[in-house]
Amino acid sequence: MPEFKYKICLHIVQISGLQHLPEGYIVKASVGETCLATDSFSGKGFSSRIDTKLVWEAFKADIFSLKSRNVPIKIHCCRNAKRKENQKVVSTLLFSIRNIPFVSQEQHSHMIAHWHKMTKTQSGVKGNIEILMAIAITKEAVGVVEEDSSSEEITNRKYSTGQTEDTERERKKSFCQELEELEHWKRKQKSAFMFSLKQKEELFLDHLSSEWNAKRNDEGVKLKQNLRDCMELKDSLEREHQTLRELMSTKGKCKCQKESSLEKDKLLRLENEQLKRENTALREKMIENSLQDDIRLLTKELRNVANALRECDKTKSMYKEELTKIHETLQDVCQNRAESRRRGLDLRNLLQKEYREIIQEKKEIQAVKQSLPY
Repeated sequence: MPEFKYKICLHIVQISGLQHLPEGYIVKASVGETCLATDSFSGKGFSSRIDTKLVWEAFKADIFSLKSRNVPIKIHCCRNAKRKENQKVVSTLLFSIRNIPFVSQEQHSHMIAHWHKMTKTQSGVKGNIEILMAIAITKEAVGVVEEDSSSEEITNRKYSTGQTEDTERERKKSFCQELEELEHWKRKQKSAFMFSLKQKEELFLDHLSSEWNAKRNDEGVKLKQNLRDCMELKDSLEREHQTLRELMSTKGKCKCQKESSLEKDKLLRLENEQLKRENTALREKMIENSLQDDIRLLTKELRNVANALRECDKTKSMYKEELTKIHETLQDVCQNRAESRRRGLDLRNLLQKEYREIIQEKKEIQAVKQSLPY
C-alpha cells in the first residue's frame, strides 16, 4: 500500500500595524519542536508584504497525535537581530491545529487568505497588529511498502528508532510549556474581554446618566415655571379678594359704589346667561352631529343589507334555474328507463312464444317419428 506524507502549509501574505524599524522584523512559526522563520522585512505602518510559505512535513500518525493533543501553531513577530537573544517578540498568535482543514493540492492553490488579530506583548506598540495568512494540510504519496507487513509493524519501524527517555522528557516539557502558554493566552484574552466589557458598560452608564440628568433638569425647569404661575395666580386672587372685601365694607357709605356693584352683578348675570346659551347650543350641535353619524351608519348598513338581499335573490334565481334543469334531465332519464323496460318486456314475450313454438314442433316431430315404421 502507498504511504502518504502530510504537509502543513502556512502561507503568510502580509502583516499590518507595525512601526518602521531600520533592522526590520521576522515572523517565526513553530509546530511542536520544529520552528521555521521568514526573511527579514521592514514594517511600513499600514501593511508590509511578506508572501512566504512555511511547510512542515509529517506522517499521518503525527498529524493525528497533534490534533488529539490540540497542539497550537505558535506564530511570533519578532524584531530582527543578529543574536537570537536580542530578537524581542512584538506580537503573538496561537492557531489551533484542529481548525486546519485537509485539502488537496489543487484546492490549496486556490485557498483564500484571512486576516487574524495578533496579541501584543509590548506595551509601547500602538494600534492593532493583524496578519493575513492561509493555512491547510495536504498529502503526498512517498513510496510503496510491502503488502505482507502490517500497519503496526510499519509504525513501529517509523517510531522505534530515535525514541529514548530524554526525547520523551523533552516532549513532555514542551507539551507542558505549550499548555502554560495556552493558559496564559486564555487569561490575556479573558482580561482583554473583561476590560472592553467594563469600558462599554461605563460608556453606557455615562450615556444613561447624562440622559437622566437632562430629563431631570427639564422637569425641574418646568416645575419651577408652574410654581411661579401658581404663585402669581394666588397673588392675583388675594388682591381681588381684598378688593371685594373693601367694596363690601364700603357698601353702606356711598351709593355710587352700590351702583357699580349692581352693574357688575348685571354684567356677570348677562355673561352667565350667554355662556349657558352657548353651552346649550353646543350640546344641541353635538347631539345633531351624533344623530347624523348614526343615520349615516344606519343608511350604510341598509345599503349593505339591500345589496346582500339582491345577491341572495340572484343566487336563488340561479338555483331555481339549475333545479329546473336537473328536474328536466331526471324526467328524461325516467322516460328513457321506462321505454327500455317496455322494450325488454316485449322481447321477453317474443322469446317465450318462440320457445313454446319450438317445444311444440319438437313434440310433433317425436310423434311423427313414433308413428313411422322402422
